[in-house]
Order: sequence, then structure tokens, then C-alpha cells
Amino acid sequence: MTQQRATEAPVIGTRGRALAGLADQGFAAAANAVNALVAGVLLGPAAYGRYVAAIGVAFITLAVARAFTGEVLLTYTARADGGDYRNQVRDAAATSLSIGGVAVVVSAGIWLLGFELMSDLAWLLPFLPAALLADAGRYALLSHLRPQRSMMITGAALLTQLGMVVALVANDAVTPAWLLVAWGTGTTVGAGIALGLLRFNPLRGRPRRWFAATRHLSTWFTGSAVLSQTQNWVALYFVGGYLGHAELGGLRMLQMLVLMPVQNFIWAVSGLIVPGYSKLAAAGGFGRIRRRTRNLVLVFIAIAILVLALVPLGEWLFLRLLPAYREFGVLMWPIAMQAGLYLVQSPLNAALRGMQQARSAFLQYVMFVAVLLPASLIGAIAGGVLGAAYGMVVGAIVGLLAAYFFYRRALRAT
Repeated sequence: MTQQRATEAPVIGTRGRALAGLADQGFAAAANAVNALVAGVLLGPAAYGRYVAAIGVAFITLAVARAFTGEVLLTYTARADGGDYRNQVRDAAATSLSIGGVAVVVSAGIWLLGFELMSDLAWLLPFLPAALLADAGRYALLSHLRPQRSMMITGAALLTQLGMVVALVANDAVTPAWLLVAWGTGTTVGAGIALGLLRFNPLRGRPRRWFAATRHLSTWFTGSAVLSQTQNWVALYFVGGYLGHAELGGLRMLQMLVLMPVQNFIWAVSGLIVPGYSKLAAAGGFGRIRRRTRNLVLVFIAIAILVLALVPLGEWLFLRLLPAYREFGVLMWPIAMQAGLYLVQSPLNAALRGMQQARSAFLQYVMFVAVLLPASLIGAIAGGVLGAAYGMVVGAIVGLLAAYFFYRRALRAT
């Protein structure tokens, strides 16, 4: 790879690639949201809490596997070509399948313990390996700036899931269990599309080789993923166990409506700009990284202000469209504040990953979680579900400050 190619790497590629990348993440967000929103609307807060508890296991598993494979594909495999690229993708896919197998065993053990909150988990278990394989396929394509093909994976998964949900609604058969099956079936179809697009056999991959080549990144990325997912789901499970299923369902519903779209936008943009950052860092283009990050932070500050400005309209629509969740409308302000802080922070995190500052990214999450988790738990004890939401805002503020500190330190070290 020449220095000229690295220096000329676009922020998010061509306009077509950027739009396709955002559309791809939109499909992924919709695929996750369809089941969640249908469950929330049709089942009500308490039953929705049961659904959230089960699907949370899938999201945690995806986050851990993505740290081992997806995140590393974006920053490590983004610099590979030809046979090296194909070998790395095979190894990453085989690693995802291995993690999926371990996740099935661990999740089965959790289900066998008989927790009421996890009573529907058994319906999800068979689909975990396929979900991880589909996700690895998406990131393999994104690492080489091919979001148009990645969109085919999520598009197929979405259409399959949507068809099953429509059939469930038409037959008055919407239950947490069947919605989990719909989600899993969609991801299985997506995995099949990924195999067809990339034309490889994941069983020929070597997880041990992948770990050996990428452990300087994957170890730290995995720690970051575990922390980022643990903090949110531990807080949610505490709300469900301490305050009740309805509070868990209400908090998660507001997160799905306000926070999740913002996070999906962040993931979409990060998936497109991290490979560019990686190429610039490899070529020594740290001045361009600094200018690019500054411009993106300014843009995201404007988007964050827009998110907060839309809160009054969101509250009005929420109270009228979801009357069963009326008592949880007060959560919209703190969750919107949390989303805005994540937006401003995201270019800093993307720059750290592109510069392969995996240890700094991990330490940023350590500081973030060290404040967010106790703050949200103390808030829940002192002020109920609203207190928990504002505790998460406190953690997001610390996360932003930590990201800025490590970003500045990384640039000074160059």
C-alpha cells in the first residue's frame, strides 16, 4: 500500500458509499428495532421487559464478537489486499462462529438456572452463531469500503424479519418467544447472503491465527466492548430486578426511540471513517486526522443540538402514540442528553481506533463505566427510573472528557 493511497483516503469515501453506508446501518437498525418496537407496543411494559432481558444476551454476544472481529476488520484488515484480505476474512468468520458456539453453551447454562427474567432465552440460542457470522460479513465488506454489498446482508435480514412479524401480527401470535425467533431467522438469512457475497468457507478459517495476528488490538477492543455493553445491560437488569419489569420495559422503550437511532447513526459513520483514519495513520497523516476530527466534532455538536431541540415534539408524539408508557415520558430529556454527548464523543473514539490506540480506547471505557454504572445504580435507588437515567448522563459526561483526553494524548505522542 503506497503512502499516496493512504493519504488520499476519503473521510467516508464517495458520496454513494457514504449514503450506502448510512442506509446499511439504517437497515441494521430497523432489523433490530422491528421486533423491539412491535414487542413494546403490543406486549406492554411488563412483557416487553421479558423480551428485553432475552434479546440483551444477543446484543452482548454481538458486541463481544464484534470486538474480536468487526472492530479489528475495520482498522486491521482495512490495510490488507488480495490473498491477505481473503485469509483474514476467513479467519475472522471462523472466530465469530467459535464465539457463537461458546455463547450458546453459556446462555444455555443461564437459562437452565431458571431465572424468571430469562425464561424466553431458549428461543434465541440456536441463532447466535448465524447472527455473529452475518455481522462479521458486514464488517468484512465495510473494511474495504463496500457498504453497498453490506447493505444486502442487512436488507435480506430485515425483509425476512419483517415478513415474519407481519405474519405474527396477522395471526394474533405476537409473543416474546416468537419475536425472538423472527429476529434469529432474519440473521440466519443474512449469514447466508454474507457467505454468498464473500465466497468463502468459514470452516476453513483459523481462529488461532486470527488471535495471534490481532491480539494487540482485539484484546483491548474486547475489553471496551464488554464494558460498553455491560454498563448498559447491568443497569437495565438492575432496574428490572430492583424496580420491576415495567420500569425495565419503559426505560428500554425510550432508549429504543431516542438513544438507539443516534447510536446506530454513530456506528454507521464510524464504520465508514475508521478505515480512512487507519490509512491516514499508516501514512503519518496526523495533521489531517486532527483537522478531520475537529470538523466532525463541530458537525456532531450541531446534530446533538438538533436532537435536544426535537425533545418537546418527541414528548408530544410519545404521549399520544404510546399511552401505555405515559409515566415514562419524563425519561426523554435525560436520554436525549445522553445521546447528544455520545454524538460529540464519537469522532474522538473513531480517531483512536483508526490510529490503533486500542489501549487508550479501552481505558476511556474504564473511566466511563467506573462513573456511569454506580451513578445509574445510585440514581435508581434514590430517584427510581428517572434517577437511573440521569445517572447515565453523568457517566456520558465523564466518557466525553476521557475520550478527549486520550485523543489529545495520542496526537502528542506522534
